[in-house]
Amino acid sequence: MTLVLISLLLVVLAAFFYLVRPLQRPVSPFPPGPRREELQSELEVLKARGLEAQGEERKRILVQMVLLERQLAEMGTGSQPSSTSSLSRTTMVILAVLAVTAFVVLVRQTLPRLPGETTVTARNEARELLRLEQKAKTSGKTEDWLKYANQAWDLQDFQRAADGYIQVAKLEPKNLTALRRFGILLFFSGQNAEAKNVLELSTSVDPKEPEGWLFLGNIYFQDGQNQKAIDAWRKYLEAGGEAKEQVGQLIETARAQLGAPAKPGGEQVFLQRCAVCHGAKGQGGSGPRLAGNPVVRVPGALREIVTKGRGVMPAQSLSESELLQLFDFLRGL
Repeated sequence: MTLVLISLLLVVLAAFFYLVRPLQRPVSPFPPGPRREELQSELEVLKARGLEAQGEERKRILVQMVLLERQLAEMGTGSQPSSTSSLSRTTMVILAVLAVTAFVVLVRQTLPRLPGETTVTARNEARELLRLEQKAKTSGKTEDWLKYANQAWDLQDFQRAADGYIQVAKLEPKNLTALRRFGILLFFSGQNAEAKNVLELSTSVDPKEPEGWLFLGNIYFQDGQNQKAIDAWRKYLEAGGEAKEQVGQLIETARAQLGAPAKPGGEQVFLQRCAVCHGAKGQGGSGPRLAGNPVVRVPGALREIVTKGRGVMPAQSLSESELLQLFDFLRGL
């Protein structure tokens, strides 16, 4: 695929430079001289006027005639060659069509064109998402909106997923999938209090669904309620949650903090705000690995990510002192 895209790009560039080549030639600052036919016509007019003129007027016309005849003699008998070569109209049309076609193909293969589409490999999924959205809007049925929202969720297009789940909740307020997923999306957006209320309700109604327990435990842990976090994560494992290793480490981290003095500065901030996604030691989990990650060495980029969020990571509300302590801790991972 990469070779095809490179070839198309080369074709576009070649056609473009071929089209603009005539424009790149130096332009003379003086207008082009008259053609032979124009000089010959002017000479015939002067001859006719010379037959009728007298005195000084006749002499002036004769001088002009001599100059024109000399200029014609210097031009020779052939026609004056063109100073620049030009492309035929057919060639120009072919090149223009080729360039436009190649450019359109190149754009369609490289740029996102549909909601949720970010790469070439996501094109089919994005088309399906658009189809599901149109179908849901047309039918207005709960099941169609739920299919659309779940597809957006799988594509990590969380804004459209939230919109879809809201529509489901309007049509069917007791739909547990929409309720649970909306609570998780609230957590992603940094609204922990609202997310906790929604997830507590969804897990109480459907305790066998592990997804809600995982994020409810994350919220408890970030709020400093370690025992509640441990209980929620254990229920996640009992319900068949797949992230066993990651959650097991979180349980050990939360258990180690029970009854123990608070960790120094940045480590405590990290454990409460970052460990649930990035691992207790920054080894990575649902979020990327932070230990040894080059981004932790760039304070400006790190501040941007932490304070404004990135992707599914919500913005963190930290004081300046907490931020600086966190940055110092991350650099030491």
